[in-house]
Amino acid sequence: MMEPLQVLFDAPPGPAEPLPEVLATAYGGGLELPETVLYSNFVSSLDGVVALPDPRVSSGPALSGRSEGDRFVMGLLRALASAVLIGAGTLRMDSGHLWTPAYIHPPSAGAFAELRRRLGLAPEPVLAVVTSSGEVDASQPGLRGGLVITSARGGARLAGAV
Repeated sequence: MMEPLQVLFDAPPGPAEPLPEVLATAYGGGLELPETVLYSNFVSSLDGVVALPDPRVSSGPALSGRSEGDRFVMGLLRALASAVLIGAGTLRMDSGHLWTPAYIHPPSAGAFAELRRRLGLAPEPVLAVVTSSGEVDASQPGLRGGLVITSARGGARLAGAV
C-alpha cells in the first residue's frame, strides 16, 4: 500500500526559471519542473478522501474549504501548464468556471501572467475536457478555445457544437 505523499520517482529539474518574486515569496521558494512533464493536483482530506458520495457536491471546495493557500497553489500550477485536463462531470458541476490561473486566485493574476510570459506560454492554458458520452454544454465559457476529447459516439453528439 502506498503511503500519502510518497515520492514515486525523481524527475530531473527543468531549467531554472525563477518565479516572479511575489510568487516565490508566497510559495516559499522556487518551483522547477522538467520541460516535459505531466502533473496533477487534487484536493484531499487528511484521511485521503478525494471524492464525496453525493455527485451533486463538488468535493474540491467541500474538502478544502476554499482555502486561500489551496487556491494559490492551483493557480500556480495552472500558470505553469500548457493545458488543464478535467472530466465532463467537473465541467457540469462547476458551470461558468474558468480553469485559468487568474480565475482560481485573482490576487495573483498579474504575477501568474508574468510567469506565463517568461515561460513563453500562451496567455491562458488550454482547457481539455474528457467525455465518453459527449454530454457537455458547448456554451460553457471555459470551452472557448478549449478541446473536447471523446469517443466516436460523443463526437457524433457534439458534431458542429465544439
